[in-house]
Amino acid sequence: MGTIEVTKLTKRYGDHNAVDGLDLSIEDGQFITLLGPSGCGKTTTLRMLAGFIRPDEGTITVDGCELSSPARVVPPEERGMGMVFQNYALWPHKTVYHNVAYGLRMQRPRLARKEIRARVGAMLEVVSLPGFEDRFPGQLSGGQQQRVALARSLVTEPSILLLDEPLSNLDAKLRDRMREEVQEIQRRTDITFVYVTHDQGEAMSMSDRIAVMSSGRLEQFAAPRQVYHRPANVAVADFMGLVNLLQGRVVSVDRPAAAVEVVLAFGTRLRLGLTDGTTVFVGDDVTVAIRPENVTVRRSADAGEALVADVTHTTMLGHLCYYVLDLAGTTLRVQTASDVELDRGDRVSVDIDERHASVFPAEVDAESAIEEERV
Repeated sequence: MGTIEVTKLTKRYGDHNAVDGLDLSIEDGQFITLLGPSGCGKTTTLRMLAGFIRPDEGTITVDGCELSSPARVVPPEERGMGMVFQNYALWPHKTVYHNVAYGLRMQRPRLARKEIRARVGAMLEVVSLPGFEDRFPGQLSGGQQQRVALARSLVTEPSILLLDEPLSNLDAKLRDRMREEVQEIQRRTDITFVYVTHDQGEAMSMSDRIAVMSSGRLEQFAAPRQVYHRPANVAVADFMGLVNLLQGRVVSVDRPAAAVEVVLAFGTRLRLGLTDGTTVFVGDDVTVAIRPENVTVRRSADAGEALVADVTHTTMLGHLCYYVLDLAGTTLRVQTASDVELDRGDRVSVDIDERHASVFPAEVDAESAIEEERV
């Protein structure tokens, strides 16, 4: 079993709260990602889960057993957890076999050599490395070293596996392939994975749920689709990929819908009818978040169209194209299929899919939204 309960977890370094009152509930067998920018507290949280750091406040329990509190920390080796480090931490002078077998040899009571060899062989099958037993880490590719590190952590049959940015040292193509392999290993073993990354793509593609962190606090804990399409606040919307943030004012409310008038530069006004869980009132200043893929453009701008923009920048991204538009003096980012070919200077018609817009009480900027969440 690997059910984790984190309650009011806090870690301070001087006057700085690296982790600030974190509450988190992780179900057995889930793949959870701690996501956020550098310095948000995700790695500190992982190290408190592992037992390397004692919290200043709060508790960590696994399957009802308290492992960490300000008064007591169960040592890492007694927690039944495995950990994969960013640099893999493989013994360079030991073969793949001896690297993977190391944890088994440290177990008490001692395991028979025959059992160790059988379990190492079975685990190398799981990570697709049979026949690599006699190779040294220096003879392996980055992806193979990463799989050896996974095998070493999994062979002891932990109830929880902690992973600290294990793919960050790989090139982009290999990293994409390893995402699928790590996810498949988690499904095969049915072990609770807690994964740390700053890469939104990794989090979105691998996780059952994502814990978005900022300044030591939890901003949102939800399924990837919800975090992306229905962010809890401006900070989450801005961190989870490209987004257009437009300032507006609520002009009418017919719950659960609200009509928001977005005032653009040069007097152009855009009226959006939004359905969202946020509570707003007539006259409220709001921020509207619109993803680039929810903006549609057409080359021929009809005279009757309310929204007309000029293309100021184009970027080819393989199967996608990324455009920057000047909409009445306001910058609008658009992402569309590559078969929509536009050039810089083209005039286009713009349609915004209001069904996928999110509205938040207005903040000065994303950082102030973190300071006072009002969703």
